[in-house]
Amino acid sequence: MLARRFILATLVALLAGCARGPSHNALQAAIQSNARADLSQMDSLASALGGDAAVHLLRALGSPDPKQVQVKHVTVLKQQRLDDGDYDMRVRYDLVVIFQ
Repeated sequence: MLARRFILATLVALLAGCARGPSHNALQAAIQSNARADLSQMDSLASALGGDAAVHLLRALGSPDPKQVQVKHVTVLKQQRLDDGDYDMRVRYDLVVIFQ
């Protein structure tokens, strides 16, 4: 959880180009990219350990396909610009899985 927040904070900091912080769209894209990357890593690990059967087991247990994950309703709860130009942010968002 702490690593996820650090990665997200780093992504947000990289996207922050102006004094008001990253745009809503940039923030949403960064969170979605991070969530999909985490799920992809889990799929890769499962595949390495047990092949396609392990990935199918993950899906059966409720782990979504990374491509199906979307971020919605992003709300910035707290934002502070740091001395180095990065931002420390606390955000709330919904992860939505779109089944097709």
